[in-house]
Amino acid sequence: EEGLLGEGGEPGALALAAGFLLTEGLIDAMGDVASMAVCPDSANVVKVHLVDPARAHSTRRSGVVASSCGMCANVDGLVEVGGGGLRVANTLVLGAAQVHQHMRTMRARQAIFARTGGTHAAALFDADGALLALAEDLGRHNALDKVIGHCLLHGVPSAGGCVLLSGRVSLEMVTKAARAGIELVAAVSAPSSMAIDTARHVGITLCGFVRGDRLTAFCHPERLKL
Repeated sequence: EEGLLGEGGEPGALALAAGFLLTEGLIDAMGDVASMAVCPDSANVVKVHLVDPARAHSTRRSGVVASSCGMCANVDGLVEVGGGGLRVANTLVLGAAQVHQHMRTMRARQAIFARTGGTHAAALFDADGALLALAEDLGRHNALDKVIGHCLLHGVPSAGGCVLLSGRVSLEMVTKAARAGIELVAAVSAPSSMAIDTARHVGITLCGFVRGDRLTAFCHPERLKL
């Protein structure tokens, strides 16, 4: 369906790269990218040149973007990522029933999961409830980067929106959402304690256990209407 990410291929690779650049703090907008292209001999390699190459050397990570849990082995970066001056706006208001509807929309469109049972998904919605992007990936972090990157590539603002996730929520996923200006993160499973602390710090409404007609709001519930 137009506007949504499909499985694999060049669009997914470019969206993943763009989203990763933004959520890792390497860029603030696509204007910071001089060029970006999938390597002709490997659809899994994206070559990026930044307008300011020095910025690449300031990142805490480099190398392969894997499908594992982003920062599980990177203890040194936890304080930096969880803290800092990140703070999202406070413009989003939506009903709890709408969060459940967004979750149903995402689950109904998880085509790869329906066939394999082996992928995670992320779905990004704007403040009016329109689905902006949906992506699936073996990794939770990659699915989130893909939807953020898709919006970035197409000039669609992600700020002020909400994202639905198919798994648990880690500290890093909250930080990625904050860097994209996303105001509400809702997941089918649990958040970690550090994810809750970080969401509280950056001003994100964090919901877990979005199942059936119930959810748990762990912080900033003021954006939710009954």
